[in-house]
Amino acid sequence: MKFEKEKLNELLEACAEANKTNVKSMIGKGRRRFNVEARQMAYSILRNSGWYFTEIGEAFDRNHASIINGCSSHRQDYATFNYYAEAYDDIRIKMSIHTNERTIVKREVEQKIIDEVERLRNENARLKDNICKIQTNANLLTKSLKVLCV
Repeated sequence: MKFEKEKLNELLEACAEANKTNVKSMIGKGRRRFNVEARQMAYSILRNSGWYFTEIGEAFDRNHASIINGCSSHRQDYATFNYYAEAYDDIRIKMSIHTNERTIVKREVEQKIIDEVERLRNENARLKDNICKIQTNANLLTKSLKVLCV
């Protein structure tokens, strides 16, 4: 369901707040990272709720190509930076009440958390295995040194 245009200001404020900036700076032409990230989050939320690139561009006084680029950068930042992904997910949950998709958004975020826990468990098991291998190698080296020193 499409994000309600009447709630656009609330979305802008939520994105600005999450990125420690203000709406005026966020929608301005500035290229400071926190303003750019706030814009990207807003673009993505609007796009995912059914807005066209041209509609988003009109709301931000930008052309559709800038919005396409911002959404592309959003996907990369979301995959790369944990702080960015967490802030975006928080905004999506907060704003989902205006799209009738709250249950879907919550499920997506819960699945993301479950996936991250599983990834961390696998990483933990891999690291434990590496520690065992290192300890075995250290023991072998110690024995070899004792033999050489005798």
